[in-house]
Amino acid sequence: MVYYFAYGSNMDQSQMKERSPESRLLSKGVLRDYEIAFTIYSPVRKCGCADIVISRGNEVWGLIYSMTADDIAKLDKFEGIPDNYKRIQIEIIDESGKFIRADSYSVVNKSTNSLRPSMDYLFKMITAAEQFSFPNNYVKKLKEIKTTSEN
Repeated sequence: MVYYFAYGSNMDQSQMKERSPESRLLSKGVLRDYEIAFTIYSPVRKCGCADIVISRGNEVWGLIYSMTADDIAKLDKFEGIPDNYKRIQIEIIDESGKFIRADSYSVVNKSTNSLRPSMDYLFKMITAAEQFSFPNNYVKKLKEIKTTSEN
C-alpha cells in the first residue's frame, strides 16, 4: 500500500476512480512549508496545472489516498512521469494530527511564467476544498486564483 497526497485536480474523486480504480480516500491532510503554484502548461487541458513548491510558512491542503502499487503506476502515466512530473516523498499531517509519509507529484521543469488554470480545473480544487472543509483562508485563497478566462 502507498499513501498518496492529492492537491490539484486529483482531489476530484470521480477523476481518481477513473485513473486509479482501487484507490481509497482516507482523509484530508496538510503539507506544511509549501504552496500551490501553476507551473506547467497542459496542452490537453489548455491551461496551467497545479504544482507544489517550497514556501516557508505556507500550507497546501489536499486529500490522502491509500493506493496499490498498480494504481500508483497507472497514476504515474496520467501525470506524465518522468517528463512532466516526478513522484516525490513528502510528510503530511492528517486530520487527526498524525504525520504520514506520502507520495505526491512535483513538476520537473517549472515554468518561469505565471500560468493560469482553467475554470474547470480550479473548480475541481475548490469543490473538494469546500466538500472536505479545508480552512476558510485556504478556500478563499483558491477562489482568488485567476483563471484562463479572466483578465
